[in-house]
Amino acid sequence: MEVIFTWATFLFLALFGGLMAWKHPEEEVVEPILFIPEPPKPVEKTRREKFYDYAYQCLGQKKGLDRSIPKEVNCANALSHVLIGFGVSGLPIKGIASSATLDRWFAKSPGFEKVSEPQFGDIISSPTGSGNGKIRGHVGVVGKHQIMSNNSRTGLWQSHWTLKEWIDYYQKYGGLKTNYYRLLSTAQEG
Repeated sequence: MEVIFTWATFLFLALFGGLMAWKHPEEEVVEPILFIPEPPKPVEKTRREKFYDYAYQCLGQKKGLDRSIPKEVNCANALSHVLIGFGVSGLPIKGIASSATLDRWFAKSPGFEKVSEPQFGDIISSPTGSGNGKIRGHVGVVGKHQIMSNNSRTGLWQSHWTLKEWIDYYQKYGGLKTNYYRLLSTAQEG
């Protein structure tokens, strides 16, 4: 019994002594640690998106160096110079003057792939000679809302066709094939 009393006394003193020794800590000013997430890294634009941005910046400008080409048929030359200005290599310095020739160049160029569903920044091509003979062909760059191309009335690089209007006029009325080409991300720039 003496052992039990000794242990009980020890426990009582340990608890009582511990409680007496325990003090409320003085309030300390502790700066809260805030979790600040790392800002998201910007998503790198694709080459197609960068080309769209460049073509958009060209709006309102005369494009093409070959002044012997009438403004009414300058679409292929204007697009050639938009591509050259962006840094696409392999085009002649004077550009390509024919929509049919430019379409063939896209088809065999390793820097482009033919696609069936266009996205903004893709090339749209309805080459002369592929239709019913009622109209000439045309080429341009698919935009977010309209197609950018040489405007035959003004001779300026402008945004003036919707995709539906293009299809209705060139494909349905003129019988021209419509091809879409995408600038590859791995293509070499000049």
